[in-house]
Amino acid sequence: MKKDQKRRLIEDVSANVSKFHNYGTGIFVCPTCLVKIPINEIGKVTEAHTLPKAAGFSEATLLCKKCNSNFGARQDKWLGEFLNAFTPGKPFDLSKVSQAGHFIVDGVKINGKWSYSEKEGLKIFAYDNRNSPALMSKMEEKWGKKPEKISLSLPIPLSGKQDDVNIGFITAAYLGWFSLFGYSWVFQKHLDPIRKLIRGEIEKEKARQYILYSNEINLKPWIGLIKYKGEVLPAFGVSGTTVILPPKYAPSVADIGEVSGRRLHSRDLQPITNSRKSNNYPPLIIVGSGKLIVCPDNLMWIKEKPLAIVVDESGRVQMGYPVTSEEYDKRIKEGNVREHSFEAD
Repeated sequence: MKKDQKRRLIEDVSANVSKFHNYGTGIFVCPTCLVKIPINEIGKVTEAHTLPKAAGFSEATLLCKKCNSNFGARQDKWLGEFLNAFTPGKPFDLSKVSQAGHFIVDGVKINGKWSYSEKEGLKIFAYDNRNSPALMSKMEEKWGKKPEKISLSLPIPLSGKQDDVNIGFITAAYLGWFSLFGYSWVFQKHLDPIRKLIRGEIEKEKARQYILYSNEINLKPWIGLIKYKGEVLPAFGVSGTTVILPPKYAPSVADIGEVSGRRLHSRDLQPITNSRKSNNYPPLIIVGSGKLIVCPDNLMWIKEKPLAIVVDESGRVQMGYPVTSEEYDKRIKEGNVREHSFEAD
């Protein structure tokens, strides 16, 4: 992203911040750590890919430099490797994963590397300069000729990083919702546990409760609502993995029971799209099947009238401005009601 493009994007996002808080103009708030940065300190704000660029994705948003650096070293690395190597319904691609620098043959650890392709199969290579002369002689003696049978183990670092992969998916989900709905999404205190998980401040294992799997749901990134156990939840998915996030009406995933391990069907999904090209959205409320999904905490103190996005049981999306019951009755009598309206406190 060029510097002038980055500045325009930061200014656009900053204008959205000013709709919610009296920070004054020209303030960027990092969506994951909530640190406030003056937009004239542009070097402290960085472009961040929602999903790893190394896995072929281009959608980007903004983060503070510290958060972006931390995520790149942790969740981006392992999520990118997972997305490159794993496609639902296909064999795991060994050629796309990093190696441990050694393998084990008949219980003997040998420093080296391996390669795999469908055409040539699996090949292993021992490093002359990283194994003892005695071990090299033993290998030549024992395995110099093609053996009838050997036991081979290939340690794959990715196999021990599933929790980091899960946190990568959750980070992508959270940032995906931010990209689509701005600070109406971020300024919800019940999302603090999600932000702490993303920043590595609580146990990685807690990420598992937000992850669901399905080969049925399409492989391209999507954002929408998921019907689960009679509840309606904000969700994000890519490549057969779905992340569910807590809605406003049920601030903790624990409120909806055990999630991990349950598989979804395409009929459970209600996609949401937003055709707006600006990040300077009005305050937003999202309602799904009559339940409050997204609502910024300080909505009652916001001067600008919030825009409501309403998703009904059939998945149809309508947009409108909430009105009082008196205003709604007045519009009904005047016959000029065109969009879905509902009563707001």
